[in-house]
Amino acid sequence: MNLRARVLIGNVAIGTLAVFVSGVMAWESAQDLADQNKAGIILAAFHQELKLNGNFGAERGAWGQALQAENAATPDDLAKVQKITAETDGYMQAAIEQSRIAGLSLTALEAAQNALKSLRATSLTALAKAKAERPDNALSANVDSFVTVVNQVNQATNQAYRALGLAAPNLSSAAGLALLAQEMRNVNGMRSSNLGIYARNAPFSPERLNSATEQTGQVALLWKMLQQEVKSQDEPPKLKEAIQHVRSTLMDEGEKRFQSVLQAARAGQPSPEKWGTWTTQTLNNVFVLRDSAIENAQDINGLSRADAKLRLTLSVGVLLTALLLIGAVLRVMSRKVIRPLTDLTKLMTRLAEHDLAVEITGAERADEIGSMAKAMQILRDNSLRADTLAEEQKRDRETREKRAKMLEEMARGFDTEVSGVLDGVTEALTATRAHRRRHERYIPAYHHPSRHGGRRLARGFAQCADGRLGRRGTVRLHRRNRSASGPIQPSVASRRRRGASNQHIGAKPRLDLDPHRRRGQPDQQYRQPDQLAGVERHHRGGAGR
Repeated sequence: MNLRARVLIGNVAIGTLAVFVSGVMAWESAQDLADQNKAGIILAAFHQELKLNGNFGAERGAWGQALQAENAATPDDLAKVQKITAETDGYMQAAIEQSRIAGLSLTALEAAQNALKSLRATSLTALAKAKAERPDNALSANVDSFVTVVNQVNQATNQAYRALGLAAPNLSSAAGLALLAQEMRNVNGMRSSNLGIYARNAPFSPERLNSATEQTGQVALLWKMLQQEVKSQDEPPKLKEAIQHVRSTLMDEGEKRFQSVLQAARAGQPSPEKWGTWTTQTLNNVFVLRDSAIENAQDINGLSRADAKLRLTLSVGVLLTALLLIGAVLRVMSRKVIRPLTDLTKLMTRLAEHDLAVEITGAERADEIGSMAKAMQILRDNSLRADTLAEEQKRDRETREKRAKMLEEMARGFDTEVSGVLDGVTEALTATRAHRRRHERYIPAYHHPSRHGGRRLARGFAQCADGRLGRRGTVRLHRRNRSASGPIQPSVASRRRRGASNQHIGAKPRLDLDPHRRRGQPDQQYRQPDQLAGVERHHRGGAGR
């Protein structure tokens, strides 16, 4: 794997990590937004179920008043009841539809709807008759049937509450407060129904009295829980105002009236309160707290969705920015680092192959790549100088070799020439010596009183020895010498023939010009020195020529 691939893989890995983190953030934001949207849908279904549950009290009160009439229900009475039932049916359909959208189970709601239809059919049958003809338990049966319907709707509400807590845990507190307020309304409604039976002088069993007593305790407990829940949510202005309204209307005034009826029922005394529409109005004050809690939950859900949208937008922006930055970094790295490094690698490869004609680029940069390019440029220049020096040394070596070869050839030629010359000189010298030996017998030893005449004879003898006089000149020279100094002494050749000693063989003749020496001794020749020196010089000149 080359350097370019490694750098690209490293940058891609880092970029992938950044993209992965940004993608995870975006995915979490999108998931949170989806959960908040789903929580908003579930909250809407939860709110519809609470409204449905809250409307049962009004319908139960309408049926109770109609069943207490002495005569059969008039069309106006039936119209009032049908108006309330139409409102309940509207809430029921809205709750079922919203639950279907939220993906909640419809079993409890459908069961409540069927039970409600059965209850209404039974109650309508009773209203068609006079009070004397109705069953004694018509009112209590109606109340018990509503308890069953309310319990079934409570199951659907609790299911929606659990789903809401799973989708958006931050909505659990606000939705729990609304659920507690609705629970308080349901308990108060059942207690009001039981006490209403007693207040209307209907048969009131001890079991209903005990139920009313237990329900009163439940109301007190639920009230404490509502107050604590509002405090735990830092008492928002809406909730604080709503809890104060419930305290002043329901708990301070309404609770006293309900407890006075309960005490009369325990004592077996007539009801001190006339049962009527005031009970429903008093109990419905808790809806202010319930609706405020729902509004608070909706506000929290809206803020959560806005926050999730913002985080999603930021995450997507970060993701896109990361992708753009990765692309830009890869492009910059490719152009500013990877490509110059690749070019430098190619240049180094060409320099390694001794391609010194390569052009080094990037030396003007102020970073490490520029330093590398400058170093390569120095290396190339040094290589060029080294090649130039090597070429000069090669030329010098070739020149020396040519010179040495030429000198060797000249020496061989000179040796040949000198050998030829020496051979010629040797032959000439040999010939000269032979010629001299032939003519030495004619060279006399004489004494002449005149120095000038002796020199002339010496020059003549030298010319005779060199063969320049010829036969006629030699004869004249002998005659001149004979007439000047007497007879010629015997030559070396004649003495050699007569058996002279070895020390005289080849000895150079000399002229002895001393007049006091005895002439004609057999072992010594007398020649003049000047004549002998001239003869020798003449011999040397002939050998040189």
